[in-house]
Amino acid sequence: MREVVIVIRDLYLEPERASRAADAAALPISEASAGPGAGAGVAPGIEQLARFGDKATLPEGWRSWIAHWLAVPQYASAAPASIAAANLADVSVERAVWLATPLHLIAGLTSVHFDRRSILHLPGAELEELAASFRETFWGSGFDLHPLAGGEFLLSGPLSATQASTTEPARMLLTSVADALPAGGGAQPLRRLSAEIEMWLHTHPLNEERARRGAPPVATLWVWGGGGAPVSMPAVVAREIADAVYGSDAYIQGLWRLAGGETRPLPVDWTTVIGEPRAPWRSSIAG
Repeated sequence: MREVVIVIRDLYLEPERASRAADAAALPISEASAGPGAGAGVAPGIEQLARFGDKATLPEGWRSWIAHWLAVPQYASAAPASIAAANLADVSVERAVWLATPLHLIAGLTSVHFDRRSILHLPGAELEELAASFRETFWGSGFDLHPLAGGEFLLSGPLSATQASTTEPARMLLTSVADALPAGGGAQPLRRLSAEIEMWLHTHPLNEERARRGAPPVATLWVWGGGGAPVSMPAVVAREIADAVYGSDAYIQGLWRLAGGETRPLPVDWTTVIGEPRAPWRSSIAG
C-alpha cells in the first residue's frame, strides 16, 4: 500500500471558501469543478486534493494523529515543544521548553490584532541574530532561545512555568490577542517575558532592516506548545524505518528523529515521492 499524508500548517481560508473546499470531497468530480468561478479564491489545489479524500474530525489534533500514523504512539500526548526539542542537542532535559513563533501584529486604536498574515517564518540568519541578541539582553532571566529549521524558535526556561496553558498561533484567527495570552498556574513568568520581548523587538535593528526592504516587522515571539521538559532520545530504536518524511516542521522533524529517522527537504517533483524506493508504503510531507 502506498499512502501520502500532507500536513499544511497555518492554512487559513475564509469560512465560506473553507466549507466549499471541504464539501468538494463529497461531490462528483464534474459537479465539484463545474460552474463559473467554481472554487475561485480557494488555495490552489485544495479542491483537487479534497476530492480524493474523506472528511474526518481529529479530536486530539493532527499532531497526535500523525504520531499514531507514523507508528510512534508513545509520543502522541507529549507537548509539541517537547517533541521539537529532539532537533537540538544543546537543550537540557532539566529545562522546560516552548515553541516561540515570530508574529507580525496589526495595530488598532486600542489593541493589536492577529490575522492570516501574522505568522512569520524567519530565515536562518535572522533567527541566529535574534537568538544572540536575546541571550545578551535577557542574560540572567533563566530563558534562552534556540533557532529551529522551520523559521521559529524553541524557548527553554525554568520548569516552574510549565503549568501555564497557551494558544497555538494557528488557532488565533478568531481569538483576540489578549484572550490568547498564557493563562493558569505558571502563566505570570511567560506573560512578563512576552511583554519584555515586545519592548525588546520594538526598536530592534533587525526590524529596522526588515522595514527597509519592505518586510513586516517582528512584533513579538508567541510562546506556546510547552508543558514539560524535552523528550529524551531513546537509546535504541526498535522499529525499522520504512517511511520517508519531508519538510521543516519542528514537531514532525523531532518526532521522526525520535523514531530513528531524518527528515528530507520538501520535494520539488511529486514523482520522486511516489517512486521513492525506500518508502514503499507511506510518506509524510509537512509544509
